[in-house]
Amino acid sequence: MERQARARNVRELLRALRHHQSHREAREGLHPRPHLPFRLRHRVSKLIVHFKTLSASLKDLVPSIERFAETYKMDCSAAVYRLVTSGVPATVEHRAAALNMVAVDQVYPLLSDLSASLSKLSILAQDFEGKVKMKEWLVRLSKMGASDELTEQQARQLHFDLESSYNSFMAALPSAGN
Repeated sequence: MERQARARNVRELLRALRHHQSHREAREGLHPRPHLPFRLRHRVSKLIVHFKTLSASLKDLVPSIERFAETYKMDCSAAVYRLVTSGVPATVEHRAAALNMVAVDQVYPLLSDLSASLSKLSILAQDFEGKVKMKEWLVRLSKMGASDELTEQQARQLHFDLESSYNSFMAALPSAGN
């Protein structure tokens, strides 16, 4: 019986990866929109939590989601990033720029988390653009006071650097065919 439950969980893991990848591909090319209905963000958040629960329960059987996706020849690098590395919906990840968060104490924790996540990725070189730019921003922000705010020019540059880093990251992700 336990074997059947594990097989069912593996199928569910495959389904979660495919579902999230197809959801991602459906909106490919569209700009992240933090104003998307709460229900959609909530549904994606629930999918991420479900995925994390499944992958934790299958850790001994599936120690690496990346290898799992490669083994089953799944082209789902964006889903792997969202479900394994980031762990938050893309709309949430882009909320700082979209909500015009410009105070250092609002921006710094988000950039710090992003920098830490990027550092954990072995597929990215140490001099990867996103890692370098996030470290530069963290240094810049650490020299400012918590209540200081980014100027309009700084906020635009940060948004540009985030978008540029994101695009470079997506281009750096290996596809199943390579």
